[in-house]
Amino acid sequence: MSISTCITDYIDKNYKSYITKNNTNNSPYSPFFVYISGPQGSGKSYTTHKLHAYYTARNINVIAVSIDDFYLNHREQMVLNEQSDNPLINQGRGLPGTHDLKKLRDFMHQCMCYNTTTSMVHVPQYDKSKYNGEGDRIDDILVMRPGSDTLQVKTNGVVLYDTLDMVLIEGWFIGYEPVRRENIVNDKYMVEINENLRQYSDILWDNPKLFSDNVNEACIIVFKTNSDIVSTVEKWRIQQEHDLKLKNGGAGQLPMIIRQN
Repeated sequence: MSISTCITDYIDKNYKSYITKNNTNNSPYSPFFVYISGPQGSGKSYTTHKLHAYYTARNINVIAVSIDDFYLNHREQMVLNEQSDNPLINQGRGLPGTHDLKKLRDFMHQCMCYNTTTSMVHVPQYDKSKYNGEGDRIDDILVMRPGSDTLQVKTNGVVLYDTLDMVLIEGWFIGYEPVRRENIVNDKYMVEINENLRQYSDILWDNPKLFSDNVNEACIIVFKTNSDIVSTVEKWRIQQEHDLKLKNGGAGQLPMIIRQN
Protein backbone atom coordinates (compact mmCIF):
# COMPACT_ATOMS: atom_id res chain seq x y z
CA MET A 1 0.00 0.00 0.00
CA SER A 2 1.40 3.42 -0.97
CA ILE A 3 1.93 6.25 1.51
CA SER A 4 -0.70 8.36 -0.24
CA THR A 5 -3.24 5.56 0.08
CA CYS A 6 -2.43 5.14 3.78
CA ILE A 7 -2.97 8.87 4.31
CA THR A 8 -6.26 9.08 2.44
CA ASP A 9 -7.53 5.92 4.15
CA TYR A 10 -6.69 7.40 7.54
CA ILE A 11 -8.38 10.72 6.78
CA ASP A 12 -11.38 9.03 5.18
CA LYS A 13 -11.90 6.84 8.24
CA ASN A 14 -11.83 9.80 10.64
CA TYR A 15 -13.86 12.05 8.36
CA LYS A 16 -16.60 9.46 7.85
CA SER A 17 -16.76 8.86 11.60
CA TYR A 18 -17.08 12.59 12.17
CA ILE A 19 -19.86 12.93 9.59
CA THR A 20 -21.75 9.95 11.00
CA LYS A 21 -21.68 11.35 14.54
CA ASN A 22 -22.83 14.79 13.44
CA ASN A 23 -25.56 13.66 11.05
CA THR A 24 -27.57 12.27 13.96
CA ASN A 25 -28.74 15.72 15.11
CA ASN A 26 -29.61 17.12 11.64
CA SER A 27 -28.04 20.52 12.36
CA PRO A 28 -25.10 22.32 10.71
CA TYR A 29 -21.64 21.50 12.05
CA SER A 30 -18.07 22.67 11.63
CA PRO A 31 -15.79 21.36 8.88
CA PHE A 32 -13.32 18.57 9.61
CA PHE A 33 -9.76 19.81 10.21
CA VAL A 34 -6.69 17.92 9.00
CA TYR A 35 -3.28 19.09 10.27
CA ILE A 36 -0.24 18.00 8.25
CA SER A 37 3.19 18.34 9.86
CA GLY A 38 6.75 17.71 8.73
CA PRO A 39 10.06 19.49 8.02
CA GLN A 40 10.96 20.94 4.65
CA GLY A 41 11.60 18.21 2.14
CA SER A 42 9.27 15.73 3.84
CA GLY A 43 6.50 16.10 1.26
CA LYS A 44 3.84 17.79 3.38
CA SER A 45 3.12 20.63 0.92
CA TYR A 46 2.99 18.26 -2.05
CA THR A 47 0.71 15.91 -0.12
CA THR A 48 -1.56 18.76 0.95
CA HIS A 49 -1.92 19.83 -2.68
CA LYS A 50 -2.75 16.27 -3.71
CA LEU A 51 -5.25 15.86 -0.86
CA HIS A 52 -7.00 19.06 -1.93
CA ALA A 53 -7.35 17.67 -5.47
CA TYR A 54 -8.39 14.23 -4.17
CA TYR A 55 -11.25 15.53 -2.03
CA THR A 56 -12.34 18.19 -4.51
CA ALA A 57 -12.76 15.44 -7.12
CA ARG A 58 -15.05 13.66 -4.65
CA ASN A 59 -17.29 16.73 -4.26
CA ILE A 60 -15.99 17.53 -0.78
CA ASN A 61 -15.63 21.28 -0.31
CA VAL A 62 -12.13 21.77 1.04
CA ILE A 63 -9.76 24.63 1.88
CA ALA A 64 -5.98 24.04 1.89
CA VAL A 65 -3.60 26.48 3.54
CA SER A 66 -0.04 26.58 4.89
CA ILE A 67 1.03 28.11 8.18
CA ASP A 68 3.46 30.07 5.97
CA ASP A 69 0.50 31.94 4.47
CA PHE A 70 -0.01 33.58 7.87
CA TYR A 71 3.43 35.18 8.02
CA LEU A 72 3.56 38.84 9.00
CA ASN A 73 3.54 41.14 6.01
CA HIS A 74 6.90 42.50 4.90
CA ARG A 75 6.65 45.79 6.80
CA GLU A 76 5.64 44.04 10.03
CA GLN A 77 8.45 41.51 9.63
CA MET A 78 11.03 44.27 9.19
CA VAL A 79 9.76 45.98 12.35
CA LEU A 80 10.01 42.69 14.25
CA ASN A 81 13.54 42.14 12.97
CA GLU A 82 14.57 45.57 14.25
CA GLN A 83 12.80 45.49 17.62
CA SER A 84 13.34 41.90 18.76
CA ASP A 85 16.55 40.98 20.59
CA ASN A 86 15.84 37.28 20.02
CA PRO A 87 18.27 36.00 17.34
CA LEU A 88 15.91 33.09 16.68
CA ILE A 89 13.21 35.53 15.56
CA ASN A 90 14.91 38.66 14.24
CA GLN A 91 16.66 36.87 11.36
CA GLY A 92 13.47 36.50 9.33
CA ARG A 93 10.33 34.46 9.03
CA GLY A 94 9.80 30.85 10.08
CA LEU A 95 9.57 30.30 13.82
CA PRO A 96 6.53 30.75 16.08
CA GLY A 97 6.31 34.50 16.61
CA THR A 98 6.70 35.51 12.96
CA HIS A 99 3.04 34.99 12.00
CA ASP A 100 -0.08 37.15 12.20
CA LEU A 101 -1.96 35.43 15.03
CA LYS A 102 -5.03 37.65 14.68
CA LYS A 103 -5.36 36.58 11.06
CA LEU A 104 -4.90 32.96 12.11
CA ARG A 105 -7.59 33.26 14.80
CA ASP A 106 -9.96 34.96 12.37
CA PHE A 107 -9.36 32.24 9.78
CA MET A 108 -10.12 29.46 12.26
CA HIS A 109 -13.25 31.23 13.51
CA GLN A 110 -14.51 31.85 9.97
CA CYS A 111 -13.93 28.20 9.04
CA MET A 112 -15.58 26.80 12.17
CA CYS A 113 -18.62 29.05 11.76
CA TYR A 114 -18.94 28.90 7.96
CA ASN A 115 -21.79 26.38 8.05
CA THR A 116 -23.71 28.23 10.76
CA THR A 117 -23.21 31.97 11.16
CA THR A 118 -20.51 33.26 8.80
CA SER A 119 -20.64 33.25 5.01
CA MET A 120 -17.04 34.02 4.08
CA VAL A 121 -13.51 32.79 4.80
CA HIS A 122 -10.45 34.92 4.06
CA VAL A 123 -7.74 32.48 2.98
CA PRO A 124 -4.35 34.24 3.22
CA GLN A 125 -1.72 33.99 0.50
CA TYR A 126 2.02 34.60 0.91
CA ASP A 127 4.50 35.23 -1.90
CA LYS A 128 8.01 34.21 -0.78
CA SER A 129 9.59 35.77 -3.88
CA LYS A 130 8.65 39.35 -2.92
CA TYR A 131 11.43 41.73 -1.82
CA ASN A 132 14.21 39.52 -3.19
CA GLY A 133 13.09 36.53 -1.20
CA GLU A 134 12.21 38.29 2.05
CA GLY A 135 8.55 37.69 1.18
CA ASP A 136 5.26 39.51 1.63
CA ARG A 137 1.58 38.71 1.90
CA ILE A 138 -0.62 39.23 -1.13
CA ASP A 139 -4.40 39.50 -1.46
CA ASP A 140 -6.52 36.79 0.16
CA ILE A 141 -8.61 34.23 -1.66
CA LEU A 142 -12.25 34.46 -0.58
CA VAL A 143 -14.30 31.34 0.05
CA MET A 144 -17.96 32.32 0.22
CA ARG A 145 -21.51 31.16 -0.24
CA PRO A 146 -23.12 31.80 -3.63
CA GLY A 147 -24.88 35.16 -3.56
CA SER A 148 -22.74 36.63 -0.77
CA ASP A 149 -21.58 40.22 -1.15
CA THR A 150 -17.79 40.60 -1.42
CA LEU A 151 -18.14 44.23 -0.30
CA GLN A 152 -15.67 45.14 -3.04
CA VAL A 153 -12.88 43.34 -1.20
CA LYS A 154 -9.70 43.10 -3.25
CA THR A 155 -8.97 39.40 -3.72
CA ASN A 156 -6.80 36.87 -5.50
CA GLY A 157 -9.89 34.93 -6.46
CA VAL A 158 -13.26 33.73 -5.19
CA VAL A 159 -14.35 30.16 -4.44
CA LEU A 160 -18.07 29.44 -4.02
CA TYR A 161 -19.08 26.77 -1.49
CA ASP A 162 -22.58 26.16 -0.14
CA THR A 163 -20.94 24.38 2.79
CA LEU A 164 -17.37 23.91 3.99
CA ASP A 165 -16.56 20.24 4.62
CA MET A 166 -12.83 20.03 5.29
CA VAL A 167 -9.85 22.27 6.07
CA LEU A 168 -6.24 21.18 5.42
CA ILE A 169 -3.53 23.07 7.34
CA GLU A 170 0.14 22.22 6.83
CA GLY A 171 3.31 23.47 8.51
CA TRP A 172 6.62 22.30 9.91
CA PHE A 173 5.74 22.78 13.58
CA ILE A 174 2.06 21.82 13.37
CA GLY A 175 1.18 19.54 16.28
CA TYR A 176 4.20 20.47 18.41
CA GLU A 177 3.45 20.92 22.09
CA PRO A 178 5.22 23.52 24.24
CA VAL A 179 7.64 22.01 26.75
CA ARG A 180 7.58 22.58 30.50
CA ARG A 181 9.02 26.00 31.26
CA GLU A 182 11.48 24.67 33.86
CA ASN A 183 13.14 22.58 31.15
CA ILE A 184 14.28 25.68 29.24
CA VAL A 185 14.40 28.32 31.99
CA ASN A 186 18.10 29.02 31.31
CA ASP A 187 17.49 29.89 27.67
CA LYS A 188 15.44 33.09 27.52
CA TYR A 189 15.19 32.96 23.73
CA MET A 190 13.72 29.47 23.75
CA VAL A 191 11.36 30.50 26.56
CA GLU A 192 9.96 33.16 24.22
CA ILE A 193 9.64 30.69 21.31
CA ASN A 194 7.97 28.18 23.63
CA GLU A 195 5.40 30.71 24.81
CA ASN A 196 4.74 31.71 21.21
CA LEU A 197 4.19 28.05 20.32
CA ARG A 198 1.60 27.76 23.08
CA GLN A 199 -0.51 30.42 21.34
CA TYR A 200 -0.43 28.48 18.06
CA SER A 201 -1.41 25.22 19.73
CA ASP A 202 -4.30 26.92 21.52
CA ILE A 203 -5.60 28.30 18.22
CA LEU A 204 -5.02 25.20 16.11
CA TRP A 205 -4.46 21.60 17.21
CA ASP A 206 -5.33 22.09 20.91
CA ASN A 207 -8.31 24.35 20.24
CA PRO A 208 -11.00 23.15 22.69
CA LYS A 209 -13.75 24.02 20.21
CA LEU A 210 -12.49 21.22 17.95
CA PHE A 211 -12.99 18.56 20.59
CA SER A 212 -16.35 19.42 22.12
CA ASP A 213 -19.19 17.01 22.92
CA ASN A 214 -16.86 14.01 22.53
CA VAL A 215 -16.73 14.60 18.77
CA ASN A 216 -13.20 15.03 17.43
CA GLU A 217 -13.21 17.50 14.59
CA ALA A 218 -9.55 17.08 13.66
CA CYS A 219 -6.74 14.64 12.94
CA ILE A 220 -2.98 15.13 12.61
CA ILE A 221 -0.62 13.57 10.05
CA VAL A 222 3.13 13.74 10.75
CA PHE A 223 5.85 13.18 8.14
CA LYS A 224 9.20 11.89 9.37
CA THR A 225 12.55 12.00 7.59
CA ASN A 226 15.86 10.15 7.80
CA SER A 227 19.13 11.25 9.40
CA ASP A 228 20.17 13.16 6.28
CA ILE A 229 17.45 15.75 6.89
CA VAL A 230 19.79 18.80 6.86
CA SER A 231 21.22 18.10 3.42
CA THR A 232 17.81 17.01 2.16
CA VAL A 233 16.19 20.24 3.32
CA GLU A 234 18.95 22.36 1.77
CA LYS A 235 18.63 20.65 -1.62
CA TRP A 236 14.84 20.85 -1.46
CA ARG A 237 14.85 24.56 -0.60
CA ILE A 238 17.26 25.37 -3.43
CA GLN A 239 15.05 23.44 -5.86
CA GLN A 240 11.96 25.24 -4.54
CA GLU A 241 13.57 28.64 -5.09
CA HIS A 242 14.70 27.61 -8.58
CA ASP A 243 11.14 26.61 -9.51
CA LEU A 244 9.78 29.82 -7.97
CA LYS A 245 12.16 31.96 -10.02
CA LEU A 246 11.09 30.23 -13.21
CA LYS A 247 7.50 31.23 -12.47
CA ASN A 248 8.01 34.85 -11.43
CA GLY A 249 10.85 36.11 -13.59
CA GLY A 250 13.81 35.51 -11.31
CA ALA A 251 12.75 36.90 -7.91
CA GLY A 252 13.73 34.83 -4.88
CA GLN A 253 16.53 33.86 -2.52
CA LEU A 254 20.07 32.97 -3.58
CA PRO A 255 21.43 29.50 -2.64
CA MET A 256 23.94 31.07 -0.22
CA ILE A 257 21.08 32.80 1.66
CA ILE A 258 19.14 29.53 1.85
CA ARG A 259 22.18 27.77 3.37
CA GLN A 260 22.58 30.53 5.97
CA ASN A 261 18.95 30.11 7.02
